[in-house]
Amino acid sequence: MTVPEQIERIAAGIKRAHSLSVADEVMVRRRVQMAVTRILSSCNRDDLPEELEIVAAQMAEDMLRDDTVIETPQQVSSVTRGDTSISYRDKTSNAKATRDYLQDYEDMLWRYRKPGVPRREEP
Repeated sequence: MTVPEQIERIAAGIKRAHSLSVADEVMVRRRVQMAVTRILSSCNRDDLPEELEIVAAQMAEDMLRDDTVIETPQQVSSVTRGDTSISYRDKTSNAKATRDYLQDYEDMLWRYRKPGVPRREEP
């Protein structure tokens, strides 16, 4: 299967999983393309191993959450029992957590790097 075919398959899976509209389809495809490009560049590859398709989907979903195309469920920050009070986290902090999370994929990609590609040093 070619990389463009894989991109289409990943985008279709994300669209189905999140019941996205036709209008969001272009944005989904673009985010998948960005994720796949990042993976191929990071691993110095021209092909996308099938095992990395799920990583590309996760990266694209994180980007879509950051762009608020995919709705992020509100996270509870505190619960009080007396007179019942529930506080939720700010959605901007959820978006920041998503942006930080994108950097965590580098370790997952390490196994699929072509030989001779040096690992990025930590600053």
